[in-house]
Amino acid sequence: MLFVLIDICLFVVLVGTINSSTGWLKLGGVVAFAFAAVGVYLYLGIAAQITGGTGVPFGRPLLHGHA
Repeated sequence: MLFVLIDICLFVVLVGTINSSTGWLKLGGVVAFAFAAVGVYLYLGIAAQITGGTGVPFGRPLLHGHA
């Protein structure tokens, strides 16, 4: 998920640069803050688990295993 947001941010900023559009560049900034927030959330969850805590919930799994 994090790398998808980074790729979207890079694409949006590229479109904004090519078209000289401030709207696209502002959207790129918003997406950059979104992937930064996701990165911080993942970091805090992993740091909590390493130090013996329970971590933070990451949500439902995308794929369900079938037995």
